[in-house]
Amino acid sequence: MNRTLLLLAVMVVLVSDLSAQMIRPSKPLSLMHATTHQHKNLGGEKELSAGTPTTVPLQSNFLVSEEIIGQSTYDLQTNSSSQSRLLVGDDGTITAAWILSRSFMEDYADRGTGINQRSNGVWNAIPDMRIEGSRTGWPSLIRLGDNSLHVTAHGSTNLLQTMKFNEGAWVPSEIPNATPFGLLWPRSAAGGPDGNTIHVIGLTTPSGALGGEIYEGVDGNLLYYRSLDGGETWDIADQTFEGIDSTTYAFISADNYTLVARDETIAMVVFGEWGDIALFKSTDNGATWPKTVISDFPLDGYVINSGYTIDEIPEDPFAPDSLAIYTSDGSGSAVIDATGMVHVTYADAYVMDEDTSDNVSSFFPGWSGISYWNESIMDPLLVGELLDVDGNDTIDIEFDDIPRYGNSTITSMPTMAIDDQGGIFIVYSAVSEANYNELDEQNYRHLIAIKSEDNGQTWSPGYDLINPEISDPEFYEFVEAVYPSAYPYIVDDTMHLIYQQDFIPGHRFIDSLDAFADNFIVHVPLAVGDIPSGEIVSSNDFAYEIPVKVYPTITVDDVQIEWSQWSETPINVQVFDVLGHQVHAERITTERPKISLSEFAAGSYYLRFSSEEGYALRKVIKH
Repeated sequence: MNRTLLLLAVMVVLVSDLSAQMIRPSKPLSLMHATTHQHKNLGGEKELSAGTPTTVPLQSNFLVSEEIIGQSTYDLQTNSSSQSRLLVGDDGTITAAWILSRSFMEDYADRGTGINQRSNGVWNAIPDMRIEGSRTGWPSLIRLGDNSLHVTAHGSTNLLQTMKFNEGAWVPSEIPNATPFGLLWPRSAAGGPDGNTIHVIGLTTPSGALGGEIYEGVDGNLLYYRSLDGGETWDIADQTFEGIDSTTYAFISADNYTLVARDETIAMVVFGEWGDIALFKSTDNGATWPKTVISDFPLDGYVINSGYTIDEIPEDPFAPDSLAIYTSDGSGSAVIDATGMVHVTYADAYVMDEDTSDNVSSFFPGWSGISYWNESIMDPLLVGELLDVDGNDTIDIEFDDIPRYGNSTITSMPTMAIDDQGGIFIVYSAVSEANYNELDEQNYRHLIAIKSEDNGQTWSPGYDLINPEISDPEFYEFVEAVYPSAYPYIVDDTMHLIYQQDFIPGHRFIDSLDAFADNFIVHVPLAVGDIPSGEIVSSNDFAYEIPVKVYPTITVDDVQIEWSQWSETPINVQVFDVLGHQVHAERITTERPKISLSEFAAGSYYLRFSSEEGYALRKVIKH
């Protein structure tokens, strides 16, 4: 089923009138409130209004299978996508990281990385102090091949700081960079032939409130760093990515990206709000990074207030406004499976720039949808949505009761894990129609789990993890559940994840009414068998890889194609350059066709084949 049919089948959106919001399987409602916002990377660093310190007693939450492992008064764990925050070792040891502060002061002077560990089935005591000696934020936790722990975070001087656990102590260092204003919001991953290669990306300090500047054409540019020896030295620093420049992205916002690694395969995904959702994949331990566009944003390098017309964007029957453009809300996740294939999930969104005189653009916080994609399929699949808890075919949520988390939509913050049997598991945070905070007059967010047991071909309906079987049966109705972060691999049929839990919807950096309070970091060992299989809500047309032979793989002119399981079904062929741009497409109806590359520039190209029988992806080099 393609995206159009999927949207018709399961899309849920919120409307702006005062009546209830209806789920209409045959035709989604449109025209929600549009909310304007500055496209600045505030990252939780902005000045806050005063609040009255309050504390929810720890003993008030009697968890069942969940377990509180940390606390923090700093309730912004990420602006969009999460870092690597949870590790499960071969011996069953579990290590978790989060942004920790125990301060009730506006400057959060003690902010840093909180670490807790479980061994022999028991978590250590909840820490009260960061592992660093100075203020940091946005930790990314990895385990190296020598079994040492390594954390990368940004410091208050916009330097990327690292902490490595050696001989019972955390040892600090810094990642060298020559950028004029430093880096923020990093991601790290461990890989390489021995597991001791550290891959790091960070965002150059953007202009505006944080005092940075446009860096090589992009306001907030992603740079790559690599250490082959566990962080002792860095052989690659300050490296930009081909395919990220002013012609593709005018800016990249805080945390609108992720980084994962498995052996010598590394994947960075950019979830551009005003740019392509794109995969940058290296199969040579970070030496090269070919780009694949997952969802093409129609206005390349768009600068806010530039203006565009309806004729410049694709026709979209589901768009909430004629000028609205499909994209992501900046949150997503990626995993690499045992074959090296990259799996991606992200939150659907729409943006719009109708008024070109106000220096802001608009987005639609009431939009719903979680998408999934892997390298074997053409288009992302819509796989997650809001839950109609009472089954009355109505989402009983008022627009003004939606708690805000930056530019997040009502289904957002997806995280993902896989197993070796074709299982894919996604958990995301979604506004709950059944759970309402009378004091703040806002709906709570819950965690929703979905799964595919056939490599992403079909997907189950959603399962609410905030329920009496997992949380305290007398207290689960008052839980706000956000920022889920999963260990990317299933261990003993269990998906391990952490999330932030408190009892007031929203966070202090959006809502000044959200007073100082302790927020709990909670570990959930989710048995994947508890996620119901049930009714299938989406289907992937391109289910199987089929044997296609392409030769010669190095050519100056034509390539010959052999399809060993030829049928009368036409074959769709697309040719992409290394930046992920489609440069050619045709439909083949003969058994042994040729594709001419004679008019293409020299370089590497990817040929993607698809038919009713399945898919194939092959690489060729044009001299």
